[in-house]
Amino acid sequence: MIYYSTIVGNYDCPSYKLYFANENDLIDHLQNVFNCTLNDLEFSNAWQEGRLFEVHKGSINKQFCDNHNKNRIDYDCDYEFDASDLE
Repeated sequence: MIYYSTIVGNYDCPSYKLYFANENDLIDHLQNVFNCTLNDLEFSNAWQEGRLFEVHKGSINKQFCDNHNKNRIDYDCDYEFDASDLE
C-alpha cells in the first residue's frame, strides 16, 4: 500500500506536509489548489516529474489525514502551474 504527501496548498507553513490516504484524494486536492482539470494536472511536467507530491510506502487512515490536514489547506492561494509545466 502507498499514501501521499504534499506541501502544495498548505495554509501557513511551507514545510508542513499534508497527507492523503489515496491518489484520488491527492488529485482532488491538487485540482482544487490549481483550479485545473485532471488532464491539466496529469500531463503537466510538475506531475510527471513528481514535484507536486511524495509517495510513501505503507498505509495511512483517511480519518487521520482529514484530522491532520484540518485548517491547513488553502484553496484561495492562487497557485498556478508555470508555463513550462503545461508544455
